Amino acid sequence: MYKVMIIDDEPTIRERLKNIINWKELSLAFSCEAGDSNTARELFFLHRPSIVITDINIPLISGLELCREFAQVYPDTRFIVITGYNDFEYVKSSVALGAVDLISKPIMKDEINQSLRKATDYFRSLFQTQEKMQALKKVLRENQSLLLDRHISRLFYSPQAASAQSILSSLEKLGLDIQGRHYFVLILSPDWNTFPADFDRDLILSSIQNIGDDFMDNGRYHHYAFCDSHFNLNYLISWNLSPSNDHLEQLSNNIRDRIWLYYHASIHGGISLSTRSLSEIHTLWIQAWNSCKYSYQMDDYPILNYQNLKQLPHRLKNPLTSFTPESERKPGATQTVRQNRLIASAKHYIQEHLSDQNLGLSAVSEKIGLSSIYFCNLFHKEVGISFNEYLNNERIKKARQLLADPSLKIYEVSYAVAMVIQSILILYLKSW
Repeated sequence: MYKVMIIDDEPTIRERLKNIINWKELSLAFSCEAGDSNTARELFFLHRPSIVITDINIPLISGLELCREFAQVYPDTRFIVITGYNDFEYVKSSVALGAVDLISKPIMKDEINQSLRKATDYFRSLFQTQEKMQALKKVLRENQSLLLDRHISRLFYSPQAASAQSILSSLEKLGLDIQGRHYFVLILSPDWNTFPADFDRDLILSSIQNIGDDFMDNGRYHHYAFCDSHFNLNYLISWNLSPSNDHLEQLSNNIRDRIWLYYHASIHGGISLSTRSLSEIHTLWIQAWNSCKYSYQMDDYPILNYQNLKQLPHRLKNPLTSFTPESERKPGATQTVRQNRLIASAKHYIQEHLSDQNLGLSAVSEKIGLSSIYFCNLFHKEVGISFNEYLNNERIKKARQLLADPSLKIYEVSYAVAMVIQSILILYLKSW
């Protein structure tokens, strides 16, 4: 509802206006009325109406001057000026103020409602424009996040050092300040076996990242985190103080304790050595990844510092040569990483809901937040077969596993894999 204020020194005209306006039809609500400029000024700033209907001749100052005053503070206010004059300059001044119409006395019902409709059309158009701007800003934020991930991943995954400074420059243009005297890489890896199976991994990662942000946003250092295709959080941390792996280890353990408090689940982590050069981030990432990997083997080191790992040669003869093939990831592969995560989430959801008869393309695409068409094409591209073929294959695999149990009947297996018509299941089993 758009609020309307009426200003006229004649009470009968104010009453007539209230009686002839199509309030409900135009989605309007009466806000307030005034008979002079002082009262009008006080009520306007108190109620902040969207539309002001005013006589051009009111006590103390003119209605036109009053409109100018209001427009300076709230420029989107629409003004309808009522006058007995047909002076062109008045008309031009009113329009410049944003007055929708200048109406001559006597006031006609159709004329005032037509002017009000123009005003409401303006606000609807303004609202639609604002909605579009908000949508555009959302897209820009999402694209900015992708660009940040892409640039950071180039530092992590590429052994080429030549572009480090240009990447830093690009990050600064995107609003990310990671300059510091010392750099570290921290990897946090949730132990998914300790989390409930029905938990959404993306939501858990988001929660872990928020917890990490809470501990790190203390002004000591800058940091940036992104998720890789293995559902691990990779942190690039810059620090202006003297390097302290122990401090990062304590910080990581604080995050780990908070995760245990919230989920009764575990995370592991790896911390690299420090460097003064962004060109060495790739090497630090390898250190952190190997530390994280070996933390799973050592109960005493759920968060493993690479400095400690170097003192355990019997566990790792050559950390760099034992690194996983992910280190060969091409620069700028963040979009592929995100797609891999989405497909992995989809597969996980399928496995958990094979008994659901409503499980299908629409349900899975909605779960991971993609349109059905886009998800269908992406799934076929990443997996190599269609979604429906994959779903049927998984149901048949599950059925074969269940049929290995002699105590289960064929109809029980049919319901367990959402193939309630037994003949269809038998047909699929024969063709497999």
